[in-house]
Amino acid sequence: MDRRTISRTGLAAEAAMLVAWFGLTAAIVRQANAQQAASQPAPSTARLEIHAVDGGPFPTEEAAMKSVGSALPPNVEILPSASDTAGSSGPPYYAIERSSLVGGIDFRSFQLGVNSNTGRRSVGFTLSPGAGDKLWGYTSANIGKSLAVVMDGSVHSVALIRTGIRDRGLIEDTFSQNELTQLAGAAAAPAAAAAAPLTSPSGHPNNTYWIEHDRQMLVDFGGLEHFKEADMKLALPASGEDRVVFMGDSITQGWKLEESFPGKPYVNRGISGQTTPQMLVRFRQDVIDLKPKVVVILAGTNDIAGNTGPMTVEETEGNLASMAELAAANGIRVVLCSVLPAFDYAWAPGLEPAPKIAEINAWMQKYAARKGFVYVDFYSAMKDDRGGLPPTLSRDGVHPLPAGFAIMTPLAEAGIEKALKGWD
Repeated sequence: MDRRTISRTGLAAEAAMLVAWFGLTAAIVRQANAQQAASQPAPSTARLEIHAVDGGPFPTEEAAMKSVGSALPPNVEILPSASDTAGSSGPPYYAIERSSLVGGIDFRSFQLGVNSNTGRRSVGFTLSPGAGDKLWGYTSANIGKSLAVVMDGSVHSVALIRTGIRDRGLIEDTFSQNELTQLAGAAAAPAAAAAAPLTSPSGHPNNTYWIEHDRQMLVDFGGLEHFKEADMKLALPASGEDRVVFMGDSITQGWKLEESFPGKPYVNRGISGQTTPQMLVRFRQDVIDLKPKVVVILAGTNDIAGNTGPMTVEETEGNLASMAELAAANGIRVVLCSVLPAFDYAWAPGLEPAPKIAEINAWMQKYAARKGFVYVDFYSAMKDDRGGLPPTLSRDGVHPLPAGFAIMTPLAEAGIEKALKGWD
């Protein structure tokens, strides 16, 4: 996020969109001097949510997509601003965490009002104790980051976190009267919205990313179409070219190889959300047929998250071994990378991945030594005392920030160089 756009009243580019939270300093906005407020219970179908912001504002949706690597990881979505100050080119866009920090039934009550100074409508809110604790835990640990107020698929407001926020706040924004009426429960929300399931039939979150993911599993399980055209256009390596293919999931996909390894003929074949059985399906097309000297395999965390259904550690190990041995059988040197640390998955909470990741990595190191493959240990260099990724290296505990990739890059480069030395 470009911090230069943030002013003492929020975002300079969206000065008309203001947000205040009880517990935040007045540096974000002036609180209303007088309000005409009426408190009513919050309906379970309230559409207002508060999300963590990953980046923005961006002038276009394409620019927002580029900021996350041109393909959405499962934990991020791109939303337009609802600002009434949008320029002629359209509204700005934000990259936000797909899972809300609070929303819906987390709101215990709303108080509607109008700022007598600005004439702008406002919504005061209180949260349930559990939701308040969750918001406090995030905001107190993420001072200096931003929150977004989301309603009906649009970002209404963005504010910088100055201190921890617990169980109540005030949002002053460009709400329409109809939106306020719906929030307060004075108008009935559509029955379909009330009945909307929290998860899809596969058990994934019921949002556009996972609906498309589940559809893709039915029509192209391995994702062969994803790189099919790019693979066909990619010429065979020139004589003496040390081509390297990186095979993986969203972590690999988000790795900007051209920046980390400038001038190197490295090919990124990461696909967001993929598991090792999916990668095994496309391994011939996306790796072997490209004739690299080395393949870098970074995979396994989505297996533990159950992205394509429950999997055992042994099944993941078997798929990693199959890819490595397919590569070796075709004269390609193998670099096996440890699964990155993760304490939990935002899209599949409660699975306790840390011990499973440690188990896979221990097996991988021994397997690589036995087979003569190179093992690259990202895990030891990046894990915190919980066996997860610390906030300095990842926003969501799974996908590395630039600081995380900065640790991974020299380790990967050393592994590739070691593999190339054995090339005949």
